[in-house]
Amino acid sequence: NKIMDNFELNNFNRVSIKGDGHCLFRAIAFGLFEMHKTNPQLRMSNEHQLRVAKKLRKIAAKELINQTAMVYNQVLADLPNGFHEDYDIPKNAADNVKFRRYKKELANGNLWGGEVEISLLAHYLQRPIFVYQQGWDGPVPYGDDYEDKKPIRIVRVNRNHYDALVPSED
Repeated sequence: NKIMDNFELNNFNRVSIKGDGHCLFRAIAFGLFEMHKTNPQLRMSNEHQLRVAKKLRKIAAKELINQTAMVYNQVLADLPNGFHEDYDIPKNAADNVKFRRYKKELANGNLWGGEVEISLLAHYLQRPIFVYQQGWDGPVPYGDDYEDKKPIRIVRVNRNHYDALVPSED
């Protein structure tokens, strides 16, 4: 189904990604494998897409270790509602305890990915990732250092789900 909200999105079709808590990583995995352009029969199976998504999730969690204080602080500032209760972490726990737990739960598939993980994966994959959302003026680019490479395009839907975008044929 075509998204018509933004002029730039008129050139893309949205590919529904399974909403199973791995949607961000699945959408990026879909963007990595462009077999669908030459032969729709070669699209990734859901099982293969999930395997790649889980690898990307683990990569993002591992890459958190090597990041700057800014990323560290962003993760801590954006901890999901209920994080402390869900994972039995006292609210007054040291920041490094919270950060390690976040990394562990992200790697294990218990947390959704977001802005930090998109940025980490853009740099790890050395590919730009453009994130679109209905009502935005244009995409938010991640991985500006790799603008000479073909971007992965995803769309954020209803603030908590990601689908893939592919160029339309018409």
